[in-house]
Amino acid sequence: MSHPISLQNLSWSYGSQQVLRHITQEIRGGCFTSILGPNGSGKTTMLKLLMRILIPDHHTVTLDGQDILQYPRRDIAKRIGSVPQSSRAEYPYRVYDMVLMGRYPHKGRFEGIAKIDHDIVRRALKTTEVYHLRKHSIHEISGGELQRVMISRALAQEPDILALDEPTSHLDPRHQLSILRLLRTLVLERDITVMCVLHDLNSAMHFSDRVILLDQGNIAAYGHPEEVLTPASIKRVYGVDTQVRRFDGERPHILYVDS
Repeated sequence: MSHPISLQNLSWSYGSQQVLRHITQEIRGGCFTSILGPNGSGKTTMLKLLMRILIPDHHTVTLDGQDILQYPRRDIAKRIGSVPQSSRAEYPYRVYDMVLMGRYPHKGRFEGIAKIDHDIVRRALKTTEVYHLRKHSIHEISGGELQRVMISRALAQEPDILALDEPTSHLDPRHQLSILRLLRTLVLERDITVMCVLHDLNSAMHFSDRVILLDQGNIAAYGHPEEVLTPASIKRVYGVDTQVRRFDGERPHILYVDS
């Protein structure tokens, strides 16, 4: 079942600086949606508003037709699993224990961990292919493995929506592709809605169903990546010249032109 998200005249300011400006947009559920834009365009702010980490200045975000401000925080944590930009934890938790934390929104104040919780944690670890690391400290694993662990923790929440802030930053190309393929699989096989802040336009082109292109706090375009990521829109928003080429029947590839 898809879970549509609606942004209704959404604004947010940091002091006197307006970061997002009266955004109205319906976002399809059950899709991989990438949030793109130059530095400072409001990408992370939009994601934090979707997760209710920030409270909008004006109007709101709705999930399944209900204002997310009306959801109790515990219910938001059940509906939306988040993977932050920086995931390095201060304490050397075991991988298994880190993922088990994703079950806390489903537990009462004095309720213990049950068999079903362990079953869900094991499934999440196997889905992200880090089950073999379950006894390791998170300080003993690589950056790519840690990203998979954090996605496992979010999956343990059994969310309808997975919100990720630059999940491929600081990773080598192999791990970048691994993470993006995993997210694509979750959309296709589990009908999870993925909302993902990305910088790489070609990653968005190849893995996304829909793209939100932000420019100075406004939505410059929303739609299928091939419709949004055109040389004209990239020039207008990023100020760089590009060509869009298709190779071997695959999705188009964006080539940067040295002008």
